[in-house]
Amino acid sequence: SILASVDKASQAKLGKVAYAPLVHAAMNDNRKPMRESALESLKIGTSLHVLEGTGPNELALEPLIAGLVNELGESEYKSGGIPDVLNLVAELAKFLPDLDSRGQTLGERFAS
Repeated sequence: SILASVDKASQAKLGKVAYAPLVHAAMNDNRKPMRESALESLKIGTSLHVLEGTGPNELALEPLIAGLVNELGESEYKSGGIPDVLNLVAELAKFLPDLDSRGQTLGERFAS
């Protein structure tokens, strides 16, 4: 995957283009193998390059959430892959950066 082989800043920039179509495929494709491949691509595409450490790339999470919101807005909430995509995002929610002075992360607010 190209997203997995670039630095974290480039990954976030590429994610602005790639995440929405991957989210769409993970939610809406009729073939389960395609949905699973798209979901795996999202996992790999939001992870840090092996030379930069392990775990999710915090810079890539914002474009992922933007793509998710866009695709959810256009869906009818009947897609078979929505639970899987939301489970992935819930796993990543704790890594979202702080947004307010109370110290509550976006992830905490998103998950509650």
